[in-house]
Amino acid sequence: MIEPPNLEALFLLETQCNPVPWSKSQLEKEIENKDSILLGTFSDSKLIAYLIFRLGFNEAEVLQIGVDLNFRKKGIAKNLLKEGIKRLPKSIEVLNLEVRKSNSQAILFYNKIDFKQVGERKGYYQESNEDAVLMSKILL
Repeated sequence: MIEPPNLEALFLLETQCNPVPWSKSQLEKEIENKDSILLGTFSDSKLIAYLIFRLGFNEAEVLQIGVDLNFRKKGIAKNLLKEGIKRLPKSIEVLNLEVRKSNSQAILFYNKIDFKQVGERKGYYQESNEDAVLMSKILL
């Protein structure tokens, strides 16, 4: 679990992993949010990967996921998602996420772990007006 003492490490990794990273205050709010689950993978006590879920009634959403550049292509994101899914409440039936339409590597990754494209959100990413691919995974 990622907790308040991990905020600085989470923020640094977030800025490395995302073209438009969340602010430190946004991350802090997620850590404090009772409807969020934040998981991390650590190597020698260093945060090397993170996953942020937001829970809804019977759905959850992957808000953010990132892996340190030096630890990519080692199955860490896949393992983190699997562990995260195990920790979701049993009432969660569907896991959703949005991914940039241009991020073909991420789309391929999600397809390999049984996410299906269910739609698009036109102009979803405000800074670039890029479309998002909406993907879902049935958990039942």
